[in-house]
Amino acid sequence: MIRYTSPMRGNFQLTSTLLLVLLSIPNFQPLAAANSVTVSEGTNFSVDISPSLSGNETRLVVMDLQGMLWLLPAQGGKAMRLTGPEDDIRLPRFSPDGSRLLFQSFRDGAWQLALTAKDGTERRNLTVGIADNRDPAWSPSGDRVLFTSDRSGNYEIWSLDLNTAEFVQLSNNPADDYAPAVAPDGSVAFVSERGGNPVIIFIPDPVAGTAMESNGTTREIYAAPAGKLAGLRFSPDGRHLAFVQARERIAFPAISRNELVVLTVATGEHRAITRNEDVFPVPPGWVDANTLLYTADGLIHKRSLESDKRVALPFTARLNVKPAQLDMDEPDTFKRKQQPVLGIVNPVATAGGKQVVFEALGDLWVRNEDGGLIQFTNDKYADRDPNISADARWLTYISDRSGSMQVWMRDTVAGTDTRLTSKARGPRFPTFNKDGTKLAWQEVGPIGTGDFTLNVLNLLTGDNSRLKHAPPFWPGPMSWSADSEFITVAKLHSTSTRYRDGRNQLVRVAVNDDSTFINDLPGNLVADFGPASSADGAQTALIIDGALYIVATGPDGAFTGPLIRVLDELAESPSWSNNSTRLTYLSATGLAQLNLGTNRTEALPLPLRWSNVSPQGKTIVHAGRLYTGMSPNYRSNVDIEIEKGRIVAVKRHRRHPDNARVIDAEDQAVLPGLIDHHGHFQPHQGEWVGRAWLAHGVTTVVEPGGIPWQSRTLMETWGSGKRAGPRLVFAGPQLDGYRRSFHFASHINSDKRLQWELKRADALGYGLLKTYVRMPPERQRRTIELANKQDLPVTAHSAFRNFAFGGSRVEHLGGRGRLGYSPKQSDAQKMYADVLEVISANETAITPTVVVAGGFFRYLLANPQLVENRQFKALYPEAYRKGLVGFAEMMGRNKSLLAYGHNNALQNIARLHEKGAQIIAGTDSPIFPYGLALIIELINYQEAGLASWKVLETATSKAAAAIGAEKEVGSIRTGRLADLVIVDGDPLNDIRDLLNVTGVMRNGNYYSLDELLE
Repeated sequence: MIRYTSPMRGNFQLTSTLLLVLLSIPNFQPLAAANSVTVSEGTNFSVDISPSLSGNETRLVVMDLQGMLWLLPAQGGKAMRLTGPEDDIRLPRFSPDGSRLLFQSFRDGAWQLALTAKDGTERRNLTVGIADNRDPAWSPSGDRVLFTSDRSGNYEIWSLDLNTAEFVQLSNNPADDYAPAVAPDGSVAFVSERGGNPVIIFIPDPVAGTAMESNGTTREIYAAPAGKLAGLRFSPDGRHLAFVQARERIAFPAISRNELVVLTVATGEHRAITRNEDVFPVPPGWVDANTLLYTADGLIHKRSLESDKRVALPFTARLNVKPAQLDMDEPDTFKRKQQPVLGIVNPVATAGGKQVVFEALGDLWVRNEDGGLIQFTNDKYADRDPNISADARWLTYISDRSGSMQVWMRDTVAGTDTRLTSKARGPRFPTFNKDGTKLAWQEVGPIGTGDFTLNVLNLLTGDNSRLKHAPPFWPGPMSWSADSEFITVAKLHSTSTRYRDGRNQLVRVAVNDDSTFINDLPGNLVADFGPASSADGAQTALIIDGALYIVATGPDGAFTGPLIRVLDELAESPSWSNNSTRLTYLSATGLAQLNLGTNRTEALPLPLRWSNVSPQGKTIVHAGRLYTGMSPNYRSNVDIEIEKGRIVAVKRHRRHPDNARVIDAEDQAVLPGLIDHHGHFQPHQGEWVGRAWLAHGVTTVVEPGGIPWQSRTLMETWGSGKRAGPRLVFAGPQLDGYRRSFHFASHINSDKRLQWELKRADALGYGLLKTYVRMPPERQRRTIELANKQDLPVTAHSAFRNFAFGGSRVEHLGGRGRLGYSPKQSDAQKMYADVLEVISANETAITPTVVVAGGFFRYLLANPQLVENRQFKALYPEAYRKGLVGFAEMMGRNKSLLAYGHNNALQNIARLHEKGAQIIAGTDSPIFPYGLALIIELINYQEAGLASWKVLETATSKAAAAIGAEKEVGSIRTGRLADLVIVDGDPLNDIRDLLNVTGVMRNGNYYSLDELLE
């Protein structure tokens, strides 16, 4: 049952005992907020119960609902909040004497262990630093805690003596060890992945304060049946070990059926004590030696080992949300006026820094010392990643002019271009060595972006070698050592196979024997991108926390001196002059250059401008059926009159004037151009990406996370008409914390760094910001506060904290987080009231991306003819299409589990829609094909029960309003921009007819499907 509560209404009614416990808490009253919701369900939350010592004490239950500490009576009731959203607290545990609470906290930007009194006061942090410390467990005496930490390089079991503050590493192997539990006699159990599949290791007689595996008898007592174990907890008498396991599981989408298992330690006998429950992947509590307290199906349950019955402990908790305070302006992509070209990518200095080669508007350019420009390339293809030999004779780059992206080289004297590769798979960042005799580039491997290889071509002999030790994630620019024996590149390094987030490492790869070395940075500093080596190889430029540093470097590329910060402003893409005296870079506002001798910076303005191109004259679209985006019904036999890219009239069909261009859609349906609210771009894929979006009727894409300069150049290239493509609204990089999930995300570790990002957001015209999973809550709050002052909406993966702080929207039904499980939905993809009500409270927006929750795979498996779709066949190679079908079949081997999880996701959408949440369509492409995925997403909404016109609103009128562009696009009416899609069929009756696109118009420019698929 849900009850909405005004902040002005009366106080809670409390039991007298609980009131006495809580009276001294300074912050247990609700936070000031515009809306509050009272919920009686939670999602993936953990509970514990205070111990029974005398049998007469009042017992309490603690829970971590939405990352805050709450207390409630043992029999259930109204929960009292002990902490606020500025902290993220998980897995609370009562001490053996019941006086203290132990938990893990993300307040400071890493998971730290902390203690409080049981009423939430007297907080004491037990760990500090950048390491993550998780899964806290008490020793029987209460003088030690065991936990999981990656402080030694990967996840191991550690202990901390609370009296001496001594840390001891208790396990030691290259695989993950985690989730320790301690029995009353001191025996220890934990989960280990040392053999690949998770198993439970039991140590019956560890010696306190020493590495337990060298002092006890280690044995494996249980193996996971489906690759997932969590939440170990011994019973008070030590006879039983309870834990959560996946009974069955799919890796992608991540769906599992969890169950609570009880194992008898002496015999190894075990049984699942839950049946068909949505058990959360967190440790249970023990009420007594025969009764468990656990969370499942959104509730707290008690269950006796001797009975199949469960008893719910009802609770209510009040959550506060704050509406966004901003007045969004229309993003730059919709503006008619002429704008300066800001999308500058990969600048490379030459001629002593007097010339700079760069990518803009889809072509390669040279800026001379006087500010004049020479255009190196001028075509519709994607030309990018320029690099220049030391003598400035040779320019290498990548281009898809031959039909696929390949490596090219230009003789700048003769003006001729030579293709160096013919079958390279997604090459990027070709880079000359110091004497120009070798060329290295990165290439996508067979399994995609997680499988890069390094290639080295000897330009004298033509020999090509492939190196195995390339970064296993999206790589960036790289540099050669002075002796041409090493290549250095940034690699995202994670300490665990269970958590993707990590920190960039600078890896040196030996060209001759393929060995690798790490260039460590001092003081836990992390390089933002790949390094830039000076022409003589004696120095390396790095971007660290957004600032520009240089460091002395040996002939082999190893660092030999201290880091020197040479610029106190946001910088990106540094490039050395040939004489190593100047550094060209991208500042927050554009191209700039630093003179290292004088320490003076100089802006390098570019005389380039662009505007959204539109055709001259009048165009009339004769629509047999018109869906305006504002009504549940069609208008019939309508003319849409368009001039200079705008709709000037929508009226009944009549004879057309002779001077107008007429597009005949008399037998078709015309709709507003579709908007995909969650797409990402890999510009190295080539010019066809823009056509793929348009070929499916998508005329606007929102990119909530990417490389901002690349995003801006795509927006300008498509808008100027240089290449065909949609409008683009972008967010800049994901704003992360001390760790990041993508190598190009930004570490926002200070208010200064945040201000730098906001300055760039203003300069480049971000349409929104995206805070990511490793940003600490207080900085997330600060980001939203400052962004709203700039009228920038903020989105995130987390629902509660984003909306508690005044954010505007949330991405994904699930989406990764920092916990290892989602704070928004269960492992079965079910949402509960704490999430549903928070999202719906202010009618805020959510982009479900249900295609990545099984929606695309299920549709493809049920409709294998999809691979014969005309656009899909024309734009994607046969190997990709076959691979996608094969992957779907592999993930769909357990069709019942896939259907179970996907149906739960559809139910989430239906419930959110019923409660008034603003559903806006998005896909997370390119996980699934550009454009096509959006149509499948919309088909899923219809399967969830939304009326067809409501489905269309999620990608038209409501989608436009969510980016402040409702006065420009999303509907077909006088004054709106002419973004239209024409389809065969009747999409108001059957959304699947959106697959039958015959033409699309963007800013008045019409493209037939034939033109887009050429």
